[in-house]
Amino acid sequence: MDGSSWERVAIEIDAVQTAPGNREEQVFRILLLAWLTGWSDKRPFALIEGIHTAEHPFVKNFDSAEGIDMGRLISPNVSFGISARSEGLQVADLVASVVYAAASDLSNRGAATYYTLLMKRASYYPAHMGPGLFTPFSDDMTQIAPI
Repeated sequence: MDGSSWERVAIEIDAVQTAPGNREEQVFRILLLAWLTGWSDKRPFALIEGIHTAEHPFVKNFDSAEGIDMGRLISPNVSFGISARSEGLQVADLVASVVYAAASDLSNRGAATYYTLLMKRASYYPAHMGPGLFTPFSDDMTQIAPI
């Protein structure tokens, strides 16, 4: 694994307001950086020994003596798009629909099952390791509870 996917990070957000420089863009850029910085103080992002070597592009671009530099990782890499024109945002819309269905009706075991399957394939599985609406309370993920 050469890590080349970390040469350029792109964070695309589904825009509600589409005028350039709108309030949504201005506020969200600040809030996203503040949220991730605060969250990483409590639960720091870990680098994987043997993969994240000094030569790895992620380490070169974003690591510092204090840990991962959220400012360098987030600030220049956020853009706002329209889901009708972005396949990535369309996938995110589908995922959001599954999470919303699971969160809004906890008795709907079908939605919870889809959420569980989704989280098993997420990079922060199990859910309590990263941001999420649910955390498992059984080892086999057959039962979930809101946090």
